[in-house]
Amino acid sequence: MPQQDQQTRDITPKTLGHIRTALEQVFVQISNISAQDPGLQNISQMRNCINKTIEAVNKPPQHSQHPQLQLHY
Repeated sequence: MPQQDQQTRDITPKTLGHIRTALEQVFVQISNISAQDPGLQNISQMRNCINKTIEAVNKPPQHSQHPQLQLHY
């Protein structure tokens, strides 16, 4: 199982980076059509979540018996 965890840590930032790039492109396209579109806020929040996830995955693992995921909204 630890090998699978490491594989996930290796591929997650790259995969999320591709998703973030696509979201940024959609954000620009929508903002060019309608700068006040409420969907822009949702896209921005998704991008922020992706950035936090990438940051968390890139941190060295902490050795704890009860790891907890902290979500900030």
